[in-house]
Amino acid sequence: MEQMALAVLVAAGGCAAAVAAAAALMRCRRRLAGAWAERDRLAGRVEHLTAALATARAAADSDRQSKAQFLATMSHELRTPLNAIIGFSELMLHQVFGPMGNTRYVEYARHIQNSGTHLLELINDVLDMSKLEAGRYMLDERPIHVADLLDGCLTVASVAADQGRVTLDRVIPPALPFLCGDERAVRQVVLNLLSNAVKFTPEEGRVTLSAGLTADGDLTIVVQDTGIGIEDEALARITEPFQQADTSIARRFGGTGLGLAISRSLMELHGGTLVFASTVGQGTTVTMRFPGVRVMAAVTEGAAATPSG
Repeated sequence: MEQMALAVLVAAGGCAAAVAAAAALMRCRRRLAGAWAERDRLAGRVEHLTAALATARAAADSDRQSKAQFLATMSHELRTPLNAIIGFSELMLHQVFGPMGNTRYVEYARHIQNSGTHLLELINDVLDMSKLEAGRYMLDERPIHVADLLDGCLTVASVAADQGRVTLDRVIPPALPFLCGDERAVRQVVLNLLSNAVKFTPEEGRVTLSAGLTADGDLTIVVQDTGIGIEDEALARITEPFQQADTSIARRFGGTGLGLAISRSLMELHGGTLVFASTVGQGTTVTMRFPGVRVMAAVTEGAAATPSG
């Protein structure tokens, strides 16, 4: 149609402006037709990619479900015999049913118990990490007596500290408020941090556990050590799953590298943060920070706790 109109204008001796306008109109129409065609092509591409993404997502969900089922089965199949091994080795270690006759057997029983306990801890770490990654870890929130929890953690950590000749210091105010959170999860984070601090602190070193409130009402729990410290490059990825400070430390001290990744995720579930500061050769400071909305007034027996802010 545009070509016919242009021909008519030229034949009729139309003005040059009319001819130019008609030519411009033809170009615009062609560009518009091209744009519509490109739009249709892109729409088809988007539809194809959306379908492919939906298929991939369904496959990923299926893989996660299979992984969760496998881990649940593994949990039962491994934990059950491990608990038996640990329990029976403890009976043998303490010679509950009478002396074993040779002191070497007692030492063997201790090795069996320690190895079984270590393997059970590794399995628990893998299962916890899997739940956290799948978003299936649910917090059991209730008022936590923070001072009592920290004292219990210090008692547990004191065994390894005594063996490594590391001094544990306690800087916890007597009037520390309650915290609304998952007691098991908070204890797990504190124990992870204390265990690492003791592990990477040489003999005659110190590990300090402190707690308090910030000016804006947040609750902080701090683990500070005089250990070997962490290099900046390693510090940037220290809370990623399966990461260690460096390969030499991994070979010397072992572990899956999941403890700090789990600790970070558990703090995030509480709306809190886990912050690291370290200097090689001087030590490391790790700060657990819980938001003020989780800080609670003291709980009296039979009464519910209330936010202190």
